[in-house]
Amino acid sequence: MQGFRAPVKIQNPSQPSRIGRFGDILEDLSVIQKMTVITTSSVVMSWLVILVYDRVATAFGSTGATGTTWVIGTITPLVVAPVVSAYFVHLMQELRNARDLARTLSITDVLTGVFNRRHFMAQVETEFAKAKRYKLAMSVIMLDIDHFKSVNDKHGHSAGDDVLVGVSSMIAKCLRDADVLARYGGEEFIVLLPQTDGHEAMVVAERIRQEVETLEVLPEVGPRIAVTASLGVAAIREDTDTLATILKHADAALYQVKTSGRNQSALAN
Repeated sequence: MQGFRAPVKIQNPSQPSRIGRFGDILEDLSVIQKMTVITTSSVVMSWLVILVYDRVATAFGSTGATGTTWVIGTITPLVVAPVVSAYFVHLMQELRNARDLARTLSITDVLTGVFNRRHFMAQVETEFAKAKRYKLAMSVIMLDIDHFKSVNDKHGHSAGDDVLVGVSSMIAKCLRDADVLARYGGEEFIVLLPQTDGHEAMVVAERIRQEVETLEVLPEVGPRIAVTASLGVAAIREDTDTLATILKHADAALYQVKTSGRNQSALAN
């Protein structure tokens, strides 16, 4: 059926491995589980210290560990460890939050909240290699906001920013979870459509174009700003030997639209 695209899932190649590190294992546990692990470990370490002391003292003919020593060595970590572990768990969570924020900022366009160009290129390279290897469909849509420079010139950059945010939101409404949307540069956006052929991608492109056409931005001064967009679509073909080729085809289709009236979609030949 034309326009139907089965849901697919892209594995994030930058997902960190969690195997082999104690700190990463702790991250997968709840707060109570973390505190229990740390407290239990503290008690066991205390017992090991007492045991070593007892063996060394006995070997040199001194008095070994007494019952009182064992009681103190057990109670002390049981009292102190929960407090220390609570602080340690808090620090771990703060570190994890900071790490997640840093990673998010490194792959995200700050203004629109969609992916940036660098992350898109990493994703599309992975998907292109998979599509070529397994002979899967894959398409790319390039979108350019029509007359965006005049929006900035007439209404200011704040209005231009509102247009960019609004357009990115309209595009996202038309995509699956596995599709990758990114700001490609300036007023250009780009979309990766895994397992989607050219005709299916054109259906998506037209849906996006129509959604963008409904967008109106209200500037601080002046009338509402009507927004339209031009879209170029390219699909992987048997003779598509490199990723640069499909991107070039999409860009050529976009140029064709921009020179023939704008507010249209075109599929690369």
